[in-house]
Amino acid sequence: MESYIEKINNKILKKCKPEQAKRVKKIYLAVGGTFLGVGIAGFLGCFIAFMVLFFQFETDRALISWFIAIPFIILIVAGSVITRIGDMLLTQKGEICYHKAMLKKEVIEEAKRIKKVNHLNKKIAKLKAKTGNNNDNGGKK
Repeated sequence: MESYIEKINNKILKKCKPEQAKRVKKIYLAVGGTFLGVGIAGFLGCFIAFMVLFFQFETDRALISWFIAIPFIILIVAGSVITRIGDMLLTQKGEICYHKAMLKKEVIEEAKRIKKVNHLNKKIAKLKAKTGNNNDNGGKK
């Protein structure tokens, strides 16, 4: 999960200004908190309904409340994941990882550029060797 959070953090830092990035973090936290709150409230409601129905010996209806609780459990899991992502965005560790990734990218691009230049230099040297070095007199015969 950490690698996914790092990728999301890098995308946000690349594409957004600092104010927009803070707003994205707040949106993640708000959505995750809402999902988490609704999930917990729904699960507690289903649990209370189960307890009431169970103690009144209506076990068929009590079982139904557990089936109704399943979507709320899923909301709890989704809300906790989204909240964790929002909590981990724009931390100091995330910014350090972003800068390391950018430096690594620059080094790779520089290595590719040097490799391309060396390849072109070899081609030029082969062409010069093929045509001969006697053409240094300015094109005059």
